[in-house]
This record gives sequence, C-alpha cells and structure tokens, in this order.
Amino acid sequence: PQQSKAVVDSAVTDKWDPKRIIDRQSLNDFVDDYQQESLALYNEPARIIPSGIYIYSVEFMDSHTIKVTGTFWQKFLQTDIRYPESMVDTYHYADYDNKGLFFPGGHVSEIEQTDSIEIVMDNYPAVLFRWNFDIEIEQQLSYSLYPFGKNELSLLLWSTDLDDNTVLIPDLEGYKQLYPTDKPGLDNNFHIKGWDISGSYYSYKMESYLCNFGNTSMFGINEFPELVYKISISRKFIDILICKIVPLLVVLVLLFTILFVRVKSDGFNNIIGCSGLFFVLVLDHINLRESVLSEQIMYLEYCYFLSYILLLLITITSFDISKNGCSYNMWVDTVLKKYFWTIIFGSMAIITATFFY
Repeated sequence: PQQSKAVVDSAVTDKWDPKRIIDRQSLNDFVDDYQQESLALYNEPARIIPSGIYIYSVEFMDSHTIKVTGTFWQKFLQTDIRYPESMVDTYHYADYDNKGLFFPGGHVSEIEQTDSIEIVMDNYPAVLFRWNFDIEIEQQLSYSLYPFGKNELSLLLWSTDLDDNTVLIPDLEGYKQLYPTDKPGLDNNFHIKGWDISGSYYSYKMESYLCNFGNTSMFGINEFPELVYKISISRKFIDILICKIVPLLVVLVLLFTILFVRVKSDGFNNIIGCSGLFFVLVLDHINLRESVLSEQIMYLEYCYFLSYILLLLITITSFDISKNGCSYNMWVDTVLKKYFWTIIFGSMAIITATFFY
C-alpha cells in the first residue's frame, strides 16, 4: 500500500524525490541508515533535533529570489529530567547553545525567538522553542518551458552548529497531514501571485562540503544530510495568455492582413508598417527577458523568433520587383499568402514536440 501511494504522488507532482519524507516510516528508515554511516565514519551516533516550519507567505522579489515569512520550532530535552539512555544519546538538552536554524544563501531580515513551552516528546517532558523569521533567498529555477512547466521552491535548513554531528529531522507530530498534496507547513490562506501550489514536503540533500570551515574534524566533509523544505508550484497560464499570447496573436493577424492589403508600388509605407510591428515585438520580447531573467531560451521565445522571420520575409516581398524577373520573390509571396497559418502552427507543433517530448 505504501508503494502504490508513492507512485500516485509521483504522478500528481510530476517529480519523484527518493529522499522525500512523507511518513514516520520513511523518516525512521532514513535516520537509521545515516546512524549506521555515522557509527562507521565517526564511531558515534548523530544527535537529532526535531524541527518544523510553517510558512505564512512567499513573494517573488524577482524571477529567482523569494521573500519568505513564517515560523519554525525545535524540541529539546529538559535539563532536570532523567531520561532513558536511548533518548539521552539521541536528542540535545535545552541548554544546547546552538538552537535555531540557519538558512544558507539567504538574506535574513529577522529571526526572533518568540517563546518556549514545556511539552511531551516520546512520552517524556521536553521543551519547545519557537522563532519567527523573515528572509530573502535565491532559488535555482528553470524557465526553459515558460509559460508551462513546474518548479520547486527550496528552503535549505542548517543547524547553527556547523561542527557538531547534529542532524535536523522534520517534526512530523507538528502536522495534521504529511502527504505532499495536503501541503503540510503552509497556511490555509497561503498563495503565491501568478502560481498554483501543488504540494509541499520535507526531503534530504546529501552534501559533501569542499571545505571544513576551519575545523579539520568537521563532520560535513563526508556526505552529510541537509534538511530541505520544498514547495511545488506551477505557473497560472491565464496571466501569460492575456499578457503575452494575445498580443503575439494580434501582431500575427496584422502581419497576415498586411500581406493582402499592401500596395507593392508603395513599398516605403509597407516598410513603415512592418517596422512598427517589429518594434512592438522587440519591446515585448525585451520585457519578457527582463521579467523572467532566464539563462536559457524559453519555449515562448520561439514564437517571437518565428514572428521575426515572417516579418522579415513580408518586408522583403513588399516591393514590386516583377520587372526584374525575380521569380524567387514572387514564389515567397505566394507561399506566405497560401500557407501563412500553416507555417506558424506547423513550426510551433515541431517546437512543442521537441521541448515536451
């Protein structure tokens, strides 16, 4: 049953993460595997800190930077309680100096401890600490399939102690539902402007650092598990349809109209008309590149490239040069008039098949 549920989740989110934590069993399996590695490498088990995060809002500052506001918490043992040896060897006490989270790569506007309360953990008294945070953090997002495709926002969570063999684990008891499509850790009113939220979940990233941060006995030199909180998102197509697709279609319709209403004896005015449409396309294309800041050529950009080619061909055939016997010019003009929309839709079909299949 657990395997079939994982397959369904893979189909829903369109991406499978083998280190995804969706229940207690998957967390225990991961922790047990790392504890065995820790014993083999360092001759000691890792200490764990149950940690959780709750997101109130996410705002895109630009196409690769997000502003995140939320709360996180951690659980520790009380200092004056006698615990079983298994808990003493597993958890940190409340007097641990390096409580809290570090967000690598993020610009922290605020991290403020709000309170601490006594709770029950594994049927024993414990202490819960909570913090509010407000950060801006860069994301490695791909926009090659723009305006389609999906992305994942990732919050990398580090312990503030880089030298201790401490592993953060998601506090699964802090959430009613853990399945990614139930969006654990997100507020009920959570939304991101221009995006649909398809799920959220915890995962691990195994990282081997290229330096020891000045400590030759640092634990992170070998593969160390970093806790990651991820939010799966997909772009709302209606915004792109109104802002980008409709203007492109209008320009193409105007180009098609020019083919039949132009007077070839007045080639100068034909060029002026084509130049006006060219500047409209260029400005819209520049606006797209500036707003998305993609390092790759995006799917939608091929619509602009195709429009540039058609615009150039129409401009070339805008003069009456039949007296010079240029059969090639007349042939291009005839093909454009007969197969204008066939060329457009056929080219986009080939481009679409290349990108998506």
